Order: sequence, then C-alpha cells, then structure tokens
Amino acid sequence: MHSENNQVQVDPKVLQKLASSQRVPVIVLLKFTERPDQPREVQISNIQEQVLNQLPSGEFKLKGRFSSIPGFAVEISTKAFNILKSNPHVLSVSNDGISYPHSI
Repeated sequence: MHSENNQVQVDPKVLQKLASSQRVPVIVLLKFTERPDQPREVQISNIQEQVLNQLPSGEFKLKGRFSSIPGFAVEISTKAFNILKSNPHVLSVSNDGISYPHSI
C-alpha cells in the first residue's frame, strides 16, 4: 500500500467515456480520516463541500451526496475530471453505472 502516494484511482471506463462524451456520470470517493471532535456526517459534508467548491460551475452537475460515505455522484466534464484527479482529497473516480432519465 502506498499511503504517501496521492494518485487518484481512475476507472478506465471514465476515460473511455470522456473521449466521446461532453459529460460523464461518476462516483467520487474521498479520502477521509474520522476525528472525534465532530459527528461523522458533518465531517463528510465538509470534505464534500471542499472538493465540490473547487469545480467550476458549468463543468459538473451534482447528482447526489452520500451522508455516511465520503463521496458523491456527479456528472463531470473533462475539465472537472482533471481538477478532481489532481485533488489530494480524492481517492477514486469511478464510472456511475446508474442510468439517469434524460429529457428528449
């Protein structure tokens, strides 16, 4: 295990989809070390907010936040992906296999 390595784990499907789509639905998991001074849900919300605030508006669409898991579901552009993969708080970016209804 390389705990000193800040490299984000990226699902190859995300890269494939970004090559042919403007936005890709992903699940972002965050690095998280629980502290005893705050409830877990508050700490998770805070780290989610830190990461989301670094993404430029118009480059992502939040699909949902997890309250007990440090992560969130989001549709991202290539620009947002590049920001996420260089963020030290991001553990992984995975393809979101859930289909969301799209308007025609």
